[in-house]
Amino acid sequence: MMSSVECVVKALEGGYPDRTPVALHNFLMTGLYGGFDDLSRWLQDGEMIAEAQLRFWRDFQHDALLIENGVTALAEAVGCEIHYEKNVPPHVARRVLEDGLARIEKLRVPDPHQAHPLREMIKAVRICRRETAGRVYVMGRADQGPNALAAALRGPQQWILDLMDPELEPWVAKVLEFTTSCSIRYAEAVLEAGAHGTSIGGYGLSMLSPALYRRVEWPYEQQWCGAVRRAGGHAFLHICGKEEAILNDMAATGASCLELDPGTPAAAVRETMLRNTPVLGMLSPTLFEMGTAEQVASHVRETLDRFADCPCFLIGPGCALPVHTRPENIAALMEEVRRKSPCDGEMKQALARAALFDAPQQILKIEPAKEG
Repeated sequence: MMSSVECVVKALEGGYPDRTPVALHNFLMTGLYGGFDDLSRWLQDGEMIAEAQLRFWRDFQHDALLIENGVTALAEAVGCEIHYEKNVPPHVARRVLEDGLARIEKLRVPDPHQAHPLREMIKAVRICRRETAGRVYVMGRADQGPNALAAALRGPQQWILDLMDPELEPWVAKVLEFTTSCSIRYAEAVLEAGAHGTSIGGYGLSMLSPALYRRVEWPYEQQWCGAVRRAGGHAFLHICGKEEAILNDMAATGASCLELDPGTPAAAVRETMLRNTPVLGMLSPTLFEMGTAEQVASHVRETLDRFADCPCFLIGPGCALPVHTRPENIAALMEEVRRKSPCDGEMKQALARAALFDAPQQILKIEPAKEG
C-alpha cells in the first residue's frame, strides 16, 4: 500500500497510484474545525495554522496539506493594507499602486523570512512537514500569480484597463516582472522550509481573453514554473472557471499539475490527463457546504468514475472550501475514495491507450507539457 506522499508523487509523475490521492483546499474550514473561531487571529499565526491543518489531517487522513492564509499574503508583504475580520477571509483595503504604476520602482521584493505574514506561512509549512514525518504531501502555497498579485496591488478593474492601454505597456511589464519575482522568491522559501510543492493562483478566462492570457500571463507563469522546478519542487497552477480554451497553454507552462474546477468541461480535462498532464480538482466546493453527505458521495463517485482510466489525477475541491463546510461531507469524500479497490496499473494503462486511440484526431495534436 502506497503512502500518501507516494500516491501524490506517482500521480504527478504521470503514473497510476494504488488509490486516487485526495488534496483539500480546506484552509478556511480547518480553523473553525480546530476550534479557532476568529479568522483575523489564526490566519496570521503559523503555529495555529499548522495545528488546525494537522488536527484535520489526523481526523480525515487526506493525502495532501494545502497551506495558505488566503489571497493577500504577498500583497501585505509588499505593503498593501489588509483588513482581517473574524468571519471572512482577509481582503486588501489600501493598494500600494493605486496612485499609478510608476510607484513600482520604489517597491522591493519582500524577504519571506522577515515579512508578515509570509514568515508565518513558512513556519506552518515547517511544522507540518516535521509533524507528519514524511507521511503526507505538504504544499506551501505561494499565494498569487503575476496578474492576480498585480491586480491586488493596483485594483482589479484598474489593472485590466492598464493592460488594455498600449502606452502603459512598459510599466505593465515592470509590474509583472516584479510580481513574478515576488511569487518566485516566496515559492523558493516554502520549498526550503520543507514543502514538496507550491502553487500560484493565475488569471484565466474569467478576466482575460485567450489572446491576452497568452500575452500577459502565460510567459510569467512559465517563468514561475521553471523556477519552482529548478528549486526541486512541484509547480501547481490554479485557475478557476471555464478554462477549456487555454488548457494546452496552461500545460505548456511546464506546470507539474493544473488545479481546475468543474467550470472546465470534464471531457477537456480527460484529454489533458490522458496526455500526461496531472490535474487536481473537479469537485464542486459549494456542494461541500450546501449539500448533504449523500449528495457529496454521489458527486465523488461520478467524478472518480469519469476519470477512472486517467493517469495523474488528484481529486479534491476545485477551489477553496467555505468556512462552514460540513465535516461530514469531507468524511463522505474520504469514504468514497477508500471504497475504491486498489487499481490495476496495467489495466488502467491499457484503458488510457484505448481512450487515446479512439479519441478525435485533434486530441492527438496536443503537445505534452514543456519544461519552464
